[in-house]
Amino acid sequence: MAQAKHDMQERLKAADTNGDGFIDRQEADAKLPRVAKNFDKLDADQDGKLSPSELKQAAELARQRLGR
Repeated sequence: MAQAKHDMQERLKAADTNGDGFIDRQEADAKLPRVAKNFDKLDADQDGKLSPSELKQAAELARQRLGR
């Protein structure tokens, strides 16, 4: 599980091409197709970018759905 978390963090870091600490729609479209598909649902505050806390919440929900 630690490796999976590390891998996800690395993918998010690589997707954040402008280095602002957020994933915007364009970055998601380019590097994270599953995130891009659900972008509007994940963007809880509807500011057009996914914050680390929004991404963490999404990951927790995904783990719950998978029963982990």
